[in-house]
Amino acid sequence: MNEIKLKINGKDYNATYNKQSKYYEIDLTAPEVGGIYNAEVEFTDLFNNSYKSDEKIQVFAKEKLKILGEKIFMWIFDKNDFFVKHVVELADYEINIDEETNATTNVKLLKETTANADDIVAIKKNNEIIYWGIIDNIQNENGKHLYTYTLKYITNIFNQEVAHSKNTEETELEEGWYRIKCAVDINKVLDVNQGSVENNANVQIWGNGNTSNQKWKITKHNDNSYEIKCIKSNKALDVPGQNYADKTSIQQYESHGGDSQRFNIEHIEGAYYKVKTKVANFYLDVEESKTEEGTDIIIYHPTRQSKSKIYF
Repeated sequence: MNEIKLKINGKDYNATYNKQSKYYEIDLTAPEVGGIYNAEVEFTDLFNNSYKSDEKIQVFAKEKLKILGEKIFMWIFDKNDFFVKHVVELADYEINIDEETNATTNVKLLKETTANADDIVAIKKNNEIIYWGIIDNIQNENGKHLYTYTLKYITNIFNQEVAHSKNTEETELEEGWYRIKCAVDINKVLDVNQGSVENNANVQIWGNGNTSNQKWKITKHNDNSYEIKCIKSNKALDVPGQNYADKTSIQQYESHGGDSQRFNIEHIEGAYYKVKTKVANFYLDVEESKTEEGTDIIIYHPTRQSKSKIYF
């Protein structure tokens, strides 16, 4: 069998067997921006059995990316909790970004910030993220207003679809991929128990391991509610049997678009949000406000709690 058929992100491809590499190969058009991208792959074998999986694809830019300084903004994130420190406009100048060789990138700001070495930055142009980097150092010549940031390009940022806004107090959450942290312990994140891909698998808090069962795709619907889907299982956060009662444990379940898988997301302040069921207005919470790994995610009525404990 010298050729197989694949579907990647909804597009059909013919993969040809390479005898030297012993792999089936296809030609894809790479995105202009380097990074880690998620590909949804479907494969049908000779017996007409179909398989689906999510695969990560590493993309390197082939040429230097040249950016002209016209209304380009840089987001600065704290290295410890990824909280937005500043959103600043870059100075009117020219910068060169070499994504493939990870050469040093210099950017200049006309504003003093509280940024430190190892803080993370994103550069966004025309509402599109074109660069991720880590601050190596910051220099200011003789007290002038111009600050020079030396950056290193990040090749393994999880996903380009991260929500950012020039106004960090905006109330609407952008669609995209998220890791959902626990407010009472930001080192704990929303997690599918043992990385299960099965229906009815329990959802809990666990130490941040940067695994695919701790990453969630948030999609907004026309009624302004959201679906929250695990990247590993492709299954949605779900209220079992639509049992809207205190301390009902949350699960993952095959996406069906029903109200038990719809949530409202309320802004609190900065990068913090509450998650509430569309029906009956129960908030997602950590059972008894515990912080131990394996503690269940439950729903709780707001009249019986002072504050929801699950934030973004």
